Amino acid sequence: MEVTQDMINALLMLGDAELSQKFTEIAAALGMNEKTAQANTAKFRGMLAKSSPSDLNRLLEALGKERTEEILKTLDGESS
Repeated sequence: MEVTQDMINALLMLGDAELSQKFTEIAAALGMNEKTAQANTAKFRGMLAKSSPSDLNRLLEALGKERTEEILKTLDGESS
């Protein structure tokens, strides 16, 4: 599975609380501090708005299969 424009659009349509939750789940998959992730929801939204699916897929390739699968499940609406 890869990031699609539909996934990006669906995330951008989420309210701040829902997007923050998604971003927190992604941060956990990356081993990031979840509180820092929650505090940067606006930056995350801006990054998503400027990113293409190919940009995000290249980033995911660098993260490794396990992390990528967890992130893609989160983006696709599944909880980990």
